[in-house]
Amino acid sequence: MNGNKLAVIGVVALLLVGGGGFGVYSMKMSAPSYRALPLTTAGQQKERCKEWTDKLEAIAQREEFLVWVVEQSDYAALMELAEGDAVDDLSKRIQIRYRQQSDRIEIGVKGKRKEDDQLNKVAKVIHSACIGTLAKADSDFGAYIQSLSGN
Repeated sequence: MNGNKLAVIGVVALLLVGGGGFGVYSMKMSAPSYRALPLTTAGQQKERCKEWTDKLEAIAQREEFLVWVVEQSDYAALMELAEGDAVDDLSKRIQIRYRQQSDRIEIGVKGKRKEDDQLNKVAKVIHSACIGTLAKADSDFGAYIQSLSGN
């Protein structure tokens, strides 16, 4: 009897430890994540950076922009969504924010930690498309981007 009780207690202990470990892993992988690429704004006025951030946000919420990003990044397949839901989902996830302390504008997408690989791919497409679109529309921003690239 003593051996059987010890075996049962051991099995129960292993199940509790294993279940707890899986629970912690699941919780961490479901944590919020923000994957973004920075655009340095060192040396630029705060007001100008806020203006650029507002313009980038407006660009990122345009229907035609969202459709283009979904197509270019294969967003529906990456996020395992129906084609019709991809644009709406992406519009809720895009986030552009100005970080005054670190002198940068972050252009990216929100999600869960377990989606980080997919979010990184989408963030790259959003970043390059937003910057390219604003550079064509705003000559000051375009000149700033040219100065960053050294051309």
